[in-house]
Amino acid sequence: MSSTYINPYWILAVFAIGWFSLKIYDTIKEVRLRKRMRENSDFYLRMLATTLNDIGIIRKQVLTKKDVERLKETLSKFPSIQEVKKIRMALNRYLTIMDRYYAQMMENPTEVRERFVIPLCLNFVYLFGMINEDIRIFSMKRRKHYEKKKLTERTYAPKLLRDIIDKIIGVKK
Repeated sequence: MSSTYINPYWILAVFAIGWFSLKIYDTIKEVRLRKRMRENSDFYLRMLATTLNDIGIIRKQVLTKKDVERLKETLSKFPSIQEVKKIRMALNRYLTIMDRYYAQMMENPTEVRERFVIPLCLNFVYLFGMINEDIRIFSMKRRKHYEKKKLTERTYAPKLLRDIIDKIIGVKK
């Protein structure tokens, strides 16, 4: 009887190569999806800006379930890149928290705005900038403008999102 000895380092090497191959595949897929999103930037920008404008995220203290479901529906039409996945996860977490603690959320809506709505606004500003280079440059200029006025990020995030939505939709001031 012959027994073959397999070096454990070979097994480890095979797993490492497999893991590394999957990471390379995921990176290539992510780059391809980002490229597709940038190529169709007008469609995605207008769709997201219209949804955000319709639900009124800028002036609301607390988002309703209907608002969150509408945002999730809009984001489901986007390519599945990391930033979109993170926003969807945050929306799912918000729905879970809203189901459990609805009464407490309604008692203190300004805290909900501070902890959820404003960071969500910042994520949408980042997503808009990632989709379109012109929007990214515009948002950086507006940020500098607000920072010169000594406004905090929490204060100017909704204003910045409003400026971007107005620019995309084409609202004249």
